[in-house]
Amino acid sequence: MKKWILTPEKYLKEHEIKTLRLLLEEKAIVAETKKQKNPIRDWAIIDIALSAGLRASEICNLRTKDIHIRKGENSIFVEQGKGNKSRLVFIGEKLKKHLKEYLAWKKRVGESTNSEDYLFTSERSPKMSLSAIQKRFKYWVGVAGLKSGYSIHSARHTYGTMLYRNTKDLRMVQKQLGHSSCQVTEVYADVINEDTEKAVNSLYESISTKSCCK
Repeated sequence: MKKWILTPEKYLKEHEIKTLRLLLEEKAIVAETKKQKNPIRDWAIIDIALSAGLRASEICNLRTKDIHIRKGENSIFVEQGKGNKSRLVFIGEKLKKHLKEYLAWKKRVGESTNSEDYLFTSERSPKMSLSAIQKRFKYWVGVAGLKSGYSIHSARHTYGTMLYRNTKDLRMVQKQLGHSSCQVTEVYADVINEDTEKAVNSLYESISTKSCCK
């Protein structure tokens, strides 16, 4: 079977991540002053996609009880992800803080945070649909002026790429993303990263490059 390749257009670059995150953070702050809900909800959705690598379908199905962010806890429980497999995804302090703030905001605006309630709701439904989450990501990518080809799955690829760059640990990336096989995760090791770029640029630094041509 032909191996799938993670090409550069399938994940966001560092400056694009920064642009998108800063935009959403700013829009969420403004939205709270104007008592608008969507930008605050969307920022939490996209932060989970970028900072925890969850699939869009997994984000749709998140319930309050799946967010473990009390003292000594820093994880999101994905119940029945792809292939009906569950997993625990460990998260960083920034996302943990954001989720605490998001849950506190939900309470302030009168949204239920009972354990069985869905984390992300829409105006018409107690649970956001997969297509709605995909559309909201596309919308903010457009507002940020990023490539129109990016989808919310690009955020998952971005997370996988960045996590591998930081750890060089395929097994860790596999567990966090919930891949059934390490062979699937190997696409992140094949990405031409900054280390490779540095290596090829310094190949012949110790060899004289004086031209022999006059």
